[in-house]
Amino acid sequence: RYSPPYSEAYYNRAGVLSDLGRDGEALDDYNYVLDLEPENLDALINRASILYERGDYEAARQDVDYGLTLNANSAQLLCTRGLLAMAEGKNDAAHQALSAAIAHDACLSAAWSNRAIIAFERGDLDAAINDLCSALALEESTPLLYNRGLAYQAKELWQQAIEDFARAIALSNDDADTQDMVFQRGRCYLQIGQHEQAKQDFATLLQLGNELYVDEIRKLEPAFSVAATQKLMQ
Repeated sequence: RYSPPYSEAYYNRAGVLSDLGRDGEALDDYNYVLDLEPENLDALINRASILYERGDYEAARQDVDYGLTLNANSAQLLCTRGLLAMAEGKNDAAHQALSAAIAHDACLSAAWSNRAIIAFERGDLDAAINDLCSALALEESTPLLYNRGLAYQAKELWQQAIEDFARAIALSNDDADTQDMVFQRGRCYLQIGQHEQAKQDFATLLQLGNELYVDEIRKLEPAFSVAATQKLMQ
């Protein structure tokens, strides 16, 4: 209110709005910053990220491409380029962009975790696990532990998968994800012959009344008869 157009005030307010989940208003402020300073790289990075999250891939790509003309080594822009390529199913291009991002900033967790997704989809489980380990060394989160647990499970490293699922469950605040992790952990317990632990996990799911797992649990653990299952779900 009291000053001439001042880009830093709008930039900082955009960051606060974004933290508050008010991305539409943050986008308006970043737009104004870039009207005042078209070459403000940080504003381009942040606006591209919001546009990507909102599904406006073409606009995000324009910001990424322009930003990389200003700084070809921007790890964050390279990471967003990789995410955009993944959204289009262009995994080779995505892998190249994410690898470049990691080369310029090995502390960018999003680049490691998304490159792991590409490796997992390619069936390269060792590469997926290595990238997820690198991401987890930077930050511990439910999605990272969940994904590494799935990779360990696919590689038949059952105990490691159990440990990751257990830690992910402890951190999770999403009921749907938690239930799937409990189910996957139960499957791993069966693989190493720990039937009682598996039964406990399966019983927990059935007590929650989630019918999605009923048929799968009966196939995996015959001890859960139809009558017993119905009793648990009451």
